Amino acid sequence: MERRTCIVTGGTSGVGMAIARGLARAGHEVIIAARDVERGQAVERALQSETGNRMVTYRPLDLAEPRSVRAFVADFLRDHAALHVLSNNAADLSLTRRETAYRYGVDSIFAVGYLGHFLLTQLLLNALREGAPSRVVTVAGKAGLISRVRPDFESAGRTERYSLLAATLRTALAKTLFTFELARRVGDSGVTANVFHPGMVRSSLAHSLPWYLRAPARLAVAVASAECSTGVFLCLDPSIVSVSGRFFERRRVVTFHPRYDTMDAARRLWETSETLVGER
Repeated sequence: MERRTCIVTGGTSGVGMAIARGLARAGHEVIIAARDVERGQAVERALQSETGNRMVTYRPLDLAEPRSVRAFVADFLRDHAALHVLSNNAADLSLTRRETAYRYGVDSIFAVGYLGHFLLTQLLLNALREGAPSRVVTVAGKAGLISRVRPDFESAGRTERYSLLAATLRTALAKTLFTFELARRVGDSGVTANVFHPGMVRSSLAHSLPWYLRAPARLAVAVASAECSTGVFLCLDPSIVSVSGRFFERRRVVTFHPRYDTMDAARRLWETSETLVGER
C-alpha cells in the first residue's frame, strides 16, 4: 500500500499500542494520541526502535477535555491536509464517577471512550474525505454482550446510581451505534467506518481496578496477546476497502441484532452527542 497517515488514540498501551505497532511495521506514518506525555514519548521512542520506522510520533490528546481535542486537531491540520486512518481506542476506567468538561458533566468513561472520539472524528472528517479511501476504526467489545444493553445515553450526565460496569457497557454501545450512523452519513464518500472486538490484548487499564480485581486482571493480561490482528486488518487490508457500517470479530463480520430499532437509536445518540460537544 502507499504510505498512509494514521492517528491512533490510546496508543500508549493495550489495543491502541498494538495497532500502532502494526501500522508502524507496515511503514505508515503513525501519530500516537494520548494524554500521558511521558508515556507517549517513551512509546514513540520504543516503536521507532522496534520497527525502524521514524514516522512514529506522539502528540498529546486528552479526550475528556474538548479544548484538548480541538487543539490536537488544529495541530494535526497545520501539517496535514489528509488523513487515511483514524483508529479510536482510548478508554478510561473509574470506580467513582468523575465529571468532565463536556455539557452536563458526563462521566469520564463515556467522555474518553466515546464522546471525545465523536468530537475528534467530526473535526477530522474533512481530512478523512481528502484522504479517501480512508477508514474510521473503533474498538468496542463483544457484539453479543453489547447488543443486550439498552440505549440510555442521557444517564451519562446523571450523578446517581453510578456503576463502572454500566458506564463501560453504555460506552461500548455508544461506540457501536456511532459507527453505524457515521457509516450511513458519510455514504459513498470514500470514508468507511467499522467497529470491532479486539480479543484478548494486553492492557494497563487493570491498574485502575480495585485491589481485589487486580489479581485476576493481571492473570488475564499474562495470557493476552501484544498484537491486535483484527484492528490492524480493519485499518489496512485492501479486501475491505469499501466495507462500512459493520461489526467485526476475528476479522469477520458478525451480526448485531438488539431488541430495538438500531437506526433510530443511532440517530438519537448522534443528536445527543452534538448537544454534549456543541458541534454539529
